[in-house]
Amino acid sequence: MTDVAALRLRLAALERALGKRDYHLAEIERRLANVMRSGTVHAVDPDNGLIRVKIGTDRDGAPVLTPWLPWTERAGRIKTWLPPAVGEVVRVHAPSGEIAQGWVDPGGFSSANPAPSSDGEAHVEVLGETRVTIKDGSVRIETKAATIVSEEATVESKKVVIKSGSIDLGGEDGKRLARVGDRVQVSAGSSAGLWPIVEGSTKVRAID
Repeated sequence: MTDVAALRLRLAALERALGKRDYHLAEIERRLANVMRSGTVHAVDPDNGLIRVKIGTDRDGAPVLTPWLPWTERAGRIKTWLPPAVGEVVRVHAPSGEIAQGWVDPGGFSSANPAPSSDGEAHVEVLGETRVTIKDGSVRIETKAATIVSEEATVESKKVVIKSGSIDLGGEDGKRLARVGDRVQVSAGSSAGLWPIVEGSTKVRAID
């Protein structure tokens, strides 16, 4: 083998080694770029607890989407269920750099989904027209309808105020309750006739 032929073999081997190095460097860069990606929710599959995230656009302007990935929830003794919404900002975490093995965390507020409060002392949760505000010593729930289902319920308070046009106890269309000032029919004795109630409970009060 001539010196020229030997040199060519060495150059070919070096070229292959450099090609492998470039491939491995490109693979490392790709994985590092995928360790954490920000994006917006593109689609939600609540039946399977998975979402797809738009993490960019290609040269033709089409969305670049992740595979279907799980979002994080509590899943032990305490279980939560809070599906992300389409358009919500999220972060895709893939420690190995392989997005298909990753998961999705909330990504914070955006111009499309601003903060529901500016109170630095409040915990606020909003879902549509339902709003829950928790502060030190108080809880406020705002919603169109609320239902509590329990075998037994106890309310302990020094004072209870219910503001309502009507109250049904035990179910709708029940018997009417009499109040001080209401007229009742006495059907027997010397006091027969309609008479107003002049005294009632000192613990339960109502305002028309």
